[in-house]
Amino acid sequence: MSRVRKQEEFDAKRRQIVRDSIELLDKIGYEKFSVNKVIASTGMTKGAFFHYFKSKKELIEEIVNIFLLPMAEALNEIVNDKLDFTFFSK
Repeated sequence: MSRVRKQEEFDAKRRQIVRDSIELLDKIGYEKFSVNKVIASTGMTKGAFFHYFKSKKELIEEIVNIFLLPMAEALNEIVNDKLDFTFFSK
């Protein structure tokens, strides 16, 4: 198997863990969220989890970035005057 294929599989598994974790966070909330709950809900081992994420913090940062990145891009467009605000002048 080529290195590119392995990287694609690694990235796909990380995305799946993130998606599963978002669903879990929605169900149980942050206070009850833990690596052990992620492991239980995904059926993976603790070692497998730590192969994809160094810590719960790294997983949470990935989740936050998913939600914040679109907002940051929109704000960047506003700052760079790329959005059309002509509707305000009417």
